[in-house]
Amino acid sequence: MKIKLSKHCLICEKKFYKSPYISLKEWNNITRFCSVKCKCHWMSQNFYGNKIWNWKGGTITSQGYKSLSIRGKRILEHRLVMEKFLKRKLKTKEHVHHLNKNKLDNRIENLKLLTDKQHSQLNYPGGSKFGINSISNKRIKRTKEYWKQYSRNWAKNNPEKVRINYFNYLIRHKLR
Repeated sequence: MKIKLSKHCLICEKKFYKSPYISLKEWNNITRFCSVKCKCHWMSQNFYGNKIWNWKGGTITSQGYKSLSIRGKRILEHRLVMEKFLKRKLKTKEHVHHLNKNKLDNRIENLKLLTDKQHSQLNYPGGSKFGINSISNKRIKRTKEYWKQYSRNWAKNNPEKVRINYFNYLIRHKLR
């Protein structure tokens, strides 16, 4: 005859019966739920984010921003920091700008809230990135001097990419 012991479920508080397949002491520590559904519900409430043993602090997106998962929804960390600082949700047209251009530095003193227009003027001072002036909606003619200056500024701001690009250039053209 099998022994069946009763216990109350932590989630739905129903009384359930299970036969102990291990010692009684271990059975009391392990058996807490009447079903897999109740166990999954408890796990989803108690094991998310930094409560998980292998939590690494979020992921880095392909654009270089830190992304967190909060209750199954992905959110960028710099937007979350700004929302907590302002004590309100950010609108879709609001942008959070990193002052020191480091996308992983999400301290509040490094973040600035900008509108859509302010953000595009800051990042693309000669118009938009597509070559269209945001005020008159006409295409901007960019001269050779503009592109030279643009490439110099880009090289100054991205020295590690310049080395990689030059190395790739040598491999493709010079070292054949």
